[in-house]
Amino acid sequence: MAGEKITLRNKGLFTADQNLNGVTAQYTRQSNAGTRYAYECPEERDYYPYWKPTPWKDIVVMTSDISRCDFYKSESENVKSRFYCDPPSSYMDIPQVWSYLPITKEACEKFDWPQGSGNFSKWIEIKSKNMRQPDCIPSPKSRDNHNGNGLGGFANTYNWTVPNDISENCALRLRYNISTGDLSNYVTSSVQVARVCDGGTLSIDTKGFGTITILGANYGRTSSTQCGSNARYNNNCNNQQKSLQVIKSLCESQTSCSVKVSSSVFGGDPCVGTAKYLEVNYTTSTVSIGTLVGLSDTDATNRGYVFKNNPVIQPLKTGNPTLDEKLQLRLAINTAQYGRTFQDRSHRFAIRPRPAEYKNSNIYNLNVRGKRGNIVQVYPAVEYDFVPSRLTLSASDVIHIQWTGSNTNPNDNAGQGTAGTDRSNIILLKDKNYPEGNGVSSDPLLNDAAKYFDLGPRSLKNAVGTYYYMSTRNNNFSNRSQKGKIVVLPQINNPILPQTNAGVSSQISGGNIFPQINGDLPKYSNRISPKKKQYHQRKFVSTHKRDKPVFV
Repeated sequence: MAGEKITLRNKGLFTADQNLNGVTAQYTRQSNAGTRYAYECPEERDYYPYWKPTPWKDIVVMTSDISRCDFYKSESENVKSRFYCDPPSSYMDIPQVWSYLPITKEACEKFDWPQGSGNFSKWIEIKSKNMRQPDCIPSPKSRDNHNGNGLGGFANTYNWTVPNDISENCALRLRYNISTGDLSNYVTSSVQVARVCDGGTLSIDTKGFGTITILGANYGRTSSTQCGSNARYNNNCNNQQKSLQVIKSLCESQTSCSVKVSSSVFGGDPCVGTAKYLEVNYTTSTVSIGTLVGLSDTDATNRGYVFKNNPVIQPLKTGNPTLDEKLQLRLAINTAQYGRTFQDRSHRFAIRPRPAEYKNSNIYNLNVRGKRGNIVQVYPAVEYDFVPSRLTLSASDVIHIQWTGSNTNPNDNAGQGTAGTDRSNIILLKDKNYPEGNGVSSDPLLNDAAKYFDLGPRSLKNAVGTYYYMSTRNNNFSNRSQKGKIVVLPQINNPILPQTNAGVSSQISGGNIFPQINGDLPKYSNRISPKKKQYHQRKFVSTHKRDKPVFV
């Protein structure tokens, strides 16, 4: 995604009153200084669906406006090609001073390098990802300004089927857009006509509200009264097809455009000797701020009701100018955030082929979420928890226990073991106090345990029963309680078991979910390479759903 530094930004995007510090895709309304993190392209980060090729594969769109779902699905890169401008090889060898790559086919194929050499760029198609369309569903609801659970008492989730896309280097990205509805009901579109005589300049500006839509254009002359009544008149002087093509290439979907009116711009003189003019029919969107605040547009503007950063308004009009000027209020508006996209990206993880012996089995992950610290210190994350903390499976299923920790937690965060470290373990909860095993040195706080633990997929064939378990390290005072429950039912014919906590069998001990040392359950973790593994399987469930199977 490094191409944003040499590619022109999309000038049809809404920029409000933000002064962007550059003309490339590195600069957006949200990031007018061009700030980047890692290999991201700010323009791609902020807008979806993006129009250039990206490495991302779409999973789901959650929206409050499901009427747009068909659009999101059909425009996804999963199913639709993307294009980009491929410059001559010499372009990367010579410093590009104000010669940035175009984003349209017409402009790309006219872009040569070095300029004037006739060595033109190519408009390259990148085929779709050849995947299913992304899901599109209503956004789950939760309390405003609250990072807790959604409706039903659990964190909002999405069930993802992991694709058979084997790779050691994967990342998951979550983007969420927050757009204000303050102005949407006051945006109107109107058809307008612009006429500019030869030698003049056509200027269209939406003032940052919406974009330009070109309906028709003609460079020529069809009226004897335009641009001088005594001018030579040719009733058939029109060049509509070429005129429309030129004006669309320069103005369509832009927030503003400026076009010099001359025969050289429109591919030649359609009627030599006739005084010509350009006529353009177009629509733009405007916002009636006056209607929004109950005033005329002129009065609203004069009193400061303008969509810009932190406008100072005059809320009252007493008829006394001195008094009116003394009573002013500043509105807390940041146009860079009046419609904003946020982004979270995961650490690297791997998707691996499922083991041959589990070809026809469901593989369920049992993981750990949360971080070290008390509820205040970890916010907006959570304290340690097994996920799912309640898991019901069939004896024909396979369980894969794994988690990853960290050595870089804040050193003053509450918790057990060496400061700054995350570690977990699992032991079964029984009435009997199991002795520590023989021949293993004591490490009750797991300080020497590896950050990453992977038990590997474990068959449940001989493990029918109910298991309660906990982590001994993260079970101190307060509300810190890292415990869980697994219910293994007798084998059934249906390989996909409804995930409920009902109908559990009688509790037994043992089984082969957990390895044993001299007949006793281990309290220690082996040193394992700190890389998270994960197997291709049928079902993947977000780690935030506590009573569902999880694959991370």
